[in-house]
Amino acid sequence: MTPNLSVRSRSGFTLIELLVVIAIIAILAAILFPVFAQAREKARQAACLSNEKQIGLAFQMYAQDYDDGFPTWSDGLIKPVKTPDLLDYHWQNKLLPYVKNGNPVARNYTGVWQCPSLGSNGERTTVLGGFPASYGMNNMIFFNDLGAAFTTSALERDYRYPFLTEMAEPAGTVVVGECGSDERLRAPFEFEYRKAETARTLATFTRELPKRHNGGSNYVFADGHAKWHTADEMYPPGPGTYAVNTKAAYRAAAKYFAYQQVERNQYATLGR
Repeated sequence: MTPNLSVRSRSGFTLIELLVVIAIIAILAAILFPVFAQAREKARQAACLSNEKQIGLAFQMYAQDYDDGFPTWSDGLIKPVKTPDLLDYHWQNKLLPYVKNGNPVARNYTGVWQCPSLGSNGERTTVLGGFPASYGMNNMIFFNDLGAAFTTSALERDYRYPFLTEMAEPAGTVVVGECGSDERLRAPFEFEYRKAETARTLATFTRELPKRHNGGSNYVFADGHAKWHTADEMYPPGPGTYAVNTKAAYRAAAKYFAYQQVERNQYATLGR
């Protein structure tokens, strides 16, 4: 008679097999999670770029109604007659009729005024009475300041209304970029100094944020288009001092931030 052989079936995994599976999952997670995070930030970058395109369109519509003029950072700072520097004088509120989103007067910088990545670089996410601004206006187009190397009189340093007809290259001149609650973009050659100074005085950064999205940030140009640029291109790294600035920072100021041709020429000279 043939013996009746019983076959023992396996009902589970051994401990070694489970550990191998867990190790494989951990390795895959370590590989894929950064990719997922980068893809998520890419989506936020695209949403932010859409916001800035709407802001750029608002600038264009404003210019059509005001003889090619743009709003200054704040009407309350224009001479010879200065008025209190109230929020309703600021550039965002001047564009509100063309955007109809949020309420900058009440510090409600939501909708197109708020970047989806707000807070990702340590900037403030709340302010008294509302939400902080995510975008700032280029200081070099609304403030006439050629710097100590060019200024011969204190009267030359003051706020002004920028005009498209006075800009050397509207398609290459930044109007708005990403920043914290300061609502303005300083010159590239001031960036490292300002960053160091802010770190000593404030808990959270309020100024330029050239690395908000994947090593770069979005910018609105005077002709209305918006584009992402790397931080090294727009705000080249350098020493944190006014006295010694990198030539690359001066070249970036001349190429992207300076207002009139005479200003571009002067900063380009410093960048040689």
